[in-house]
Amino acid sequence: MPRKETTITSLKDVELTHFHSGGRACSREKIYVSGGIPGERVEIVSQRGKGFRSGTPVNILRASGDRILPFCVHANICGGCPWQHMRYEAQLVWKRDILRRALDKYTIQIPPEGLPETVPSPLEKGYRNRVEYTFEAGKGGEMNIMGFHQPGDLSSVFDCKECFLLPEGMHKMALEIKETALEKEIPFYRFEDRSGLLRNLTLRCTTTGDLAVIAGFTRNEPSSILPFFEILTSRFPGVSSWAYTVWDPHSTSRYYAPDFCHYTGKTYLEERSGTLRFQYGLSSFYQPNPVQATVIFNHILKQAEGFITETDPVYDLYTGVGTIALTLADKFKKTAITGIEGNPEAVGDAINNASLNNVPGTQFVEGDILKTFTHSYIARNGSPSLILLDPPRNGTLTEIKKTILAAQPAGIIYLSCNPVSLAWDLKQLTENGYRLTAVRPFDMFPHTHHVETLAVCRKES
Repeated sequence: MPRKETTITSLKDVELTHFHSGGRACSREKIYVSGGIPGERVEIVSQRGKGFRSGTPVNILRASGDRILPFCVHANICGGCPWQHMRYEAQLVWKRDILRRALDKYTIQIPPEGLPETVPSPLEKGYRNRVEYTFEAGKGGEMNIMGFHQPGDLSSVFDCKECFLLPEGMHKMALEIKETALEKEIPFYRFEDRSGLLRNLTLRCTTTGDLAVIAGFTRNEPSSILPFFEILTSRFPGVSSWAYTVWDPHSTSRYYAPDFCHYTGKTYLEERSGTLRFQYGLSSFYQPNPVQATVIFNHILKQAEGFITETDPVYDLYTGVGTIALTLADKFKKTAITGIEGNPEAVGDAINNASLNNVPGTQFVEGDILKTFTHSYIARNGSPSLILLDPPRNGTLTEIKKTILAAQPAGIIYLSCNPVSLAWDLKQLTENGYRLTAVRPFDMFPHTHHVETLAVCRKES
């Protein structure tokens, strides 16, 4: 069958009506427009391919009252915060609308009190606790740059001059690390032939003051790496952890895990949420907006009060480093709370955090959720009063939902970073004896289309 060709046409006077779940403004004709705002009429250069049309405005015929000037010089080429052309208050409104449309698509009945407004992030800028830069040597080696990939293009990098998503001083430090690499003549990675040594740089920070620097190399070459790190540690004494990874430059796997090497300093980061302390490894996951994460944890705590008993256990699926499980365990000290997680390093962190916060009654189990959280597991450990789950972006598997339904908990609390997969999962739950009693959107990522949602289901009597 001949391959479909992409055709480019000029379309005038396109009216945008809403945001698609992927973050682009959309017209009634289902033309997806990057950089548009619903309510605008725009002239675009459109591409037709893969069954839909997409485009970018070349002329705004009627601008939205919510349109503002982007605050970053990279706004047109960076995918990190593509909604910065829109007032923050409007971002919150449209995130709620994206959630509403997802629930409507799968006919999920919203509670009688309606869908609340999106809870704003306490910080609109400087909220991210993690960043990963990519290095690239230009053709012929005439230009060495450090920055980010453009949306949809993993084969090139633009040179990043500023980034407002990071806490103050982090991007400046990254630029100074880049200059140090140039001084030491560390060859940057080259995409065209996969040569070079320095591939990426990850910076991680916490609200408690911890700061980790993790450089990524294509091979373990101590004669170059160790002198480089020796200079860096002397120039940046405030960094608490130093490490590096070794990548296979020929691996094309999206989920490839590099070898991890600790150089000096602490082997963990520490974050606080309320009165609790959470320590986690340099490669472990923690919510990227930790201040907003604490707000969400407190909302979960309030919702859980209506379900938790002293006699029935609570299961926290995809528990990670134990943040939600330990938040509950700190208050409901007589309730048996078990967290289940497939990442062994995260489970080790969770066990350590239980000891760190003096909540020894909490149990953490390592294992794939599908294989661990089974009917036999429930038979051995008891039917729960509450099940919590915070799954990956694509939601949870049908078989896991079947096990949840078989466990018959009084309540299910679901934290989701994807409204579409959340709505699909809620469909199975609400068609099998559960009713959505509360749902609340939270803004975890200002200036993006991403929205975090807390949904609560109660078993029908």
